Amino acid sequence: MAINGAITLEEISPLLESQIDNLSLWIKGLGAIAVVWVVYGIITFFLERKKMKDFEKISHDLHRLEKKIDASLRKR
Repeated sequence: MAINGAITLEEISPLLESQIDNLSLWIKGLGAIAVVWVVYGIITFFLERKKMKDFEKISHDLHRLEKKIDASLRKR
């Protein structure tokens, strides 16, 4: 401490460094979580897109079968 009771920069410097280190660790952790979240979102998007294409194909095939059944029933 200085003579007049004020805190000097040398005394507060280690405190600031530790607080900045803690803050930087939190920011790194949040960044890692954000990256994982984005990667998960991309993977989920492509998997859902593949499922939708499969569903549309099944729906299209079902529609074709219904047309064939209707056509064969009309011939009778």
